[in-house]
Amino acid sequence: MDEPLGLGILGCGVISATYLEALRASGQSDWRLVAVCDVDAEKARAAAGEDAAAYADLDRLLADRRVDAVVVLLPNYLHADATVRALGAGKPVLVEKPMATTLEDCDRMIAAADQAGKVLMVGMTNRFRLPFRTARARLRAGEFGSLTFIADAFNYRPAPDYRPRAWLTRPETVGGGMFTQMGIHSLDRAIWLAGAAPAWAHAVIRNVGGIWPDDTGLATLGLADGTHIQFQTDGLAMQRRNECVLHCSEATVAVTGRQMMVYRRPEPEVQTFEDNPMAQELREFAAAVRSGGPSPLDGREGRVPVAICLACYESSRAGRVVRLDEPPWSVPAPARA
Repeated sequence: MDEPLGLGILGCGVISATYLEALRASGQSDWRLVAVCDVDAEKARAAAGEDAAAYADLDRLLADRRVDAVVVLLPNYLHADATVRALGAGKPVLVEKPMATTLEDCDRMIAAADQAGKVLMVGMTNRFRLPFRTARARLRAGEFGSLTFIADAFNYRPAPDYRPRAWLTRPETVGGGMFTQMGIHSLDRAIWLAGAAPAWAHAVIRNVGGIWPDDTGLATLGLADGTHIQFQTDGLAMQRRNECVLHCSEATVAVTGRQMMVYRRPEPEVQTFEDNPMAQELREFAAAVRSGGPSPLDGREGRVPVAICLACYESSRAGRVVRLDEPPWSVPAPARA
């Protein structure tokens, strides 16, 4: 059995707790936490525990020879610079979604990975959830017939005493608002499940509650093969919902983080899954680092949902359909494997 790789975590915000939990999951033997870095030294020390080094400066983490790879968990607008620096130091990088806040930054990150010859992976957790992977495999195998359209919803509501971190209140540091911060999960999984290149987008994105730059959004995407995706996100919803529904010629398939429900006559088929998608994400990152690639979800793929989100903001601002098969929003067809 291979020795665990040394992992450095950059950023001790809210999402870091999920990664730390995945690292400590039973049976996790791919990684050993060796270093944590945050500008808040106390947070870094608390996350590092007794066995890892705590740093307040990224250069010190990158100089630590025990660090084989870096996970970037900083606020969105800081992803690009930190990723480029880590790759330049010869460290493979797993960067949390969204990849960056601009397409220019995405392209810088892709170029840095190409130049360094190191793995760059973007953390889109839904792609590592068993219900979504199972639905995608069965869709590809033709079990549900042909795909007609996808309806995806991500609805949530903050607690009454919720106060967002400052960077989440500014469009330029989030990369938009909640349509990007939360909705990018749904847009990415829908495009990934559909397996066709998006051709155009039409969206309406609004700020109703005044907590974030925006909190509600509706979007329709047209794909190159004629399939459509309808997407909604509502940050003020009283009913929590996180579901992707595949409308196919021979079945309707509803997928959540824990279940896949296949509706056919006479009775629906229900599968329930127990998994740890973050642990699986880290496991596949480790395999890519050991082999030198390819990345399970590389920068070019990670750029796609950023481009779609930004195109949706432009559609909402201008009140028109935005083409996704033309610059600057151009996105390639997703891999069908």
